[in-house]
Amino acid sequence: MKHLILALLLLPISTPPAMAKNPDQAAVKEDPDELVCKTKSKVGTRFPSKTCRTRMEWDKIAEENRRAAAEMVAGALPRRWCDDPVENC
Repeated sequence: MKHLILALLLLPISTPPAMAKNPDQAAVKEDPDELVCKTKSKVGTRFPSKTCRTRMEWDKIAEENRRAAAEMVAGALPRRWCDDPVENC
């Protein structure tokens, strides 16, 4: 009886995830010219602001933000000093 209950409890975990019915559906979601709108809350107002851009523009903004964050982290870390011109210290 314990094995039956355990098997029934593990059954939903072992089922494979649902696949998209249409294989082209994934390609449609990644269209770079698709217009995507995002809503942001502003401090001091109850009304959120809505910004619409293409998926390519959002990706470019995200990449610029990642690059800026990486530069800030790299600038905050102490630099090693070396006299070897071949090494990029």
